[in-house]
Amino acid sequence: MRWLINNSILILIYATFLVAGSLYLRGFIIYRGIDSWPSVDAEVLEAGGTVVSVPTQTRYGASSSTIDSRFVEFRYSVEGQLYQNNKATPDGGGLPINPTNQPWRAFYNPTFPDIAVLAPIPFRGTGLLVTAVFSGIIVLVHLWFTVPSLLAKIQQAEQGGGGQAATRAESTKKEKKDARHLVDMFRLLTTHGTCHETDSIH
Repeated sequence: MRWLINNSILILIYATFLVAGSLYLRGFIIYRGIDSWPSVDAEVLEAGGTVVSVPTQTRYGASSSTIDSRFVEFRYSVEGQLYQNNKATPDGGGLPINPTNQPWRAFYNPTFPDIAVLAPIPFRGTGLLVTAVFSGIIVLVHLWFTVPSLLAKIQQAEQGGGGQAATRAESTKKEKKDARHLVDMFRLLTTHGTCHETDSIH
């Protein structure tokens, strides 16, 4: 428990890297080849929200951040199956620009028809990518400094274990040698005693 508390920030960075990287990779795989997805008629059920720029003050001066609250919900049918989705583009957002008021089309993934968008533009995932890159740099730096020392400790432990094993083997060998000497001495004494008794009888 103490280890978790002491390394909570590092664990959070690793978790951020894994989550952001996984989500970016998932989006990249799911929306790959989106420009060739088939399309069907779509019915927009609800749409709204706006993009708001919020001024902020930092140590480097005035800045601003953007809050995108746009949303959309639409419905479409593929081979008689009705689906409902809420992604205007692979990265979310609200209704795409439709200056000519053309009927909405849902571009769906032919492998997973429940995944669809109203604007078939490539997946960017900028926020996820930036988060994964920055947290990944920290992870790489941490591994760069910790892995060599960890490997050195493992090697040292293996060498220590090997030395202990060699010591035990040498000790066992010495004990066997001493036992053989005792057996030889016992045989010699027994043989000498037997010979002496025989001589006495004669």
